[in-house]
Amino acid sequence: MLRFRYQIVPWLDSNAPRSTFGPKIMTLAAEKTVIMDVIIWVAMRRSRKTGQDGDSHLIQQFQHRLSLEDSFIADVGRSLLALGSFFYTGPSEWANLHSDCTDVRDRCHFFETQEEPLKTLDRFHFKTGTAMKEIMPEPS
Repeated sequence: MLRFRYQIVPWLDSNAPRSTFGPKIMTLAAEKTVIMDVIIWVAMRRSRKTGQDGDSHLIQQFQHRLSLEDSFIADVGRSLLALGSFFYTGPSEWANLHSDCTDVRDRCHFFETQEEPLKTLDRFHFKTGTAMKEIMPEPS
């Protein structure tokens, strides 16, 4: 949890002065064990030198557990899972990371009205989607 709090959280909200993402995500993790478990997975994945193929079973377990939660918790969890997958992918694969985040593109246009921690996570996904469009050539 410390690795997530002190290495990943500042990276996520570096362009958001006075963001409450850090305290809100940590409070949510204390209240919901599935969020804590996903955060630990994200931090472990970030600290590895390479991605790990064995994560697919664990991700399926997380997705099942998230399906049992309310929509806000499930959206936060899926956004965190996409964040964890981001670390070992290139820009050409970033669009695929959002497939687990329901309506992430629609939510990103309205993220100013969202509550933390989903607001910062969606802002991150919006930025990676925008960067992908800038970097990758349009298909012919």
